Amino acid sequence: MQVDLLMFTGKFQEALGLAKKVFAADPTRKAMLRRINLTGSVANSQEDVTQSIIRSIEQWPDDHLLLQRYNRAAFPRAVDRALFDRLQAHARTGEGEAHWQYQYALACLRHRDTPQGYAILKEIVDKPQIGFFAQRVLTILQSKPLDAWDVTARFDNDTMCDFRVVTTPGARATFLVLSGVRGDLGGLPFTHVDVLLADHPVNVIYLRDNSRRAFTGGLPSLGADEESMVAALRNHCAALDGVPAIPFGGSFAGWSAIRLAVLMGAPAALSLSAPVMDPTDDSGNAPMRLSRRYIASVLPPHARDLAGLVRGAPGTTIFHAYGAQHLRDGQHANELRDVPNVETIPVDSDDHFIASDLIAQGLFHPLVARVIDAANAAASRARREPAHG
Repeated sequence: MQVDLLMFTGKFQEALGLAKKVFAADPTRKAMLRRINLTGSVANSQEDVTQSIIRSIEQWPDDHLLLQRYNRAAFPRAVDRALFDRLQAHARTGEGEAHWQYQYALACLRHRDTPQGYAILKEIVDKPQIGFFAQRVLTILQSKPLDAWDVTARFDNDTMCDFRVVTTPGARATFLVLSGVRGDLGGLPFTHVDVLLADHPVNVIYLRDNSRRAFTGGLPSLGADEESMVAALRNHCAALDGVPAIPFGGSFAGWSAIRLAVLMGAPAALSLSAPVMDPTDDSGNAPMRLSRRYIASVLPPHARDLAGLVRGAPGTTIFHAYGAQHLRDGQHANELRDVPNVETIPVDSDDHFIASDLIAQGLFHPLVARVIDAANAAASRARREPAHG
């Protein structure tokens, strides 16, 4: 409890130190090892992130919550591969229960072994509790030939890479894809997101915030604070033939995408189920709550008002898709519905992570195309306006 209180009040180094002390006194506490991993991420202590996962795989190879921490953490590529090799060895024993198999399937996707991940998901899709989550990922994977995912991806997943640019000849826009508190886009690795976006004439900039601070603290490759990061991204986008920039994210990364679009002066953003952040809200998992508390500690109250921020930027249009039957997301959408430059897009779904529903209902690619068209139309209007002024 005390470790959590320190985390949620922004005292990350103290929380990490206490978690390590408690675990050293009682090395049987798996939950404390997970906290070491999480606090190591937000405290920028890569050694603790890595060592906590190595210890977890050695001591509790069948614990699905520790495997979940592996999937959400960042490691140097050689370390990541070595850890995955250990997981593969355990998978061959056949001892993992359904929740473990689900997390292992996600790890397979991360390491570009989509056929193995797909086969595991098919095996557990009818299992209680976890089958729903397996079906969510299967729906996305089934939208393309299975071998296309690993062959078509234009890069390997490198979880330490916080800034990556993929260019496309004749691009009409530059998408900025932001990672969420899970370290990806709703359980889908960036490689797989890239395969989806490769169907569109867009450059893509992939951004990963391994500190889990919703991009409000800058990124090592782009600047030590949010202002420096935004300026660097403007310059990078301008260098990509000056086509419109479109930040894109889901869940908490949707919040970040909306905020980034306004700060950059981008013509559009695409959000999937972005929350309207309330720092006192204790719903969601620990990383999500931690991000909210961190944002509350570094941003003044007026800057936390997402609807107000968007309302003050009429040149930026927000396309906000959400599950129409998801109570909390419906409430968030209501907060944005009356903002003139927000288009709320209800999707027939009771899920928070709606990418799979958008794909299953044939809505994802038309939505991306519509946002690209809207961003170009807005950019064209903006270029003409000074001439008439």
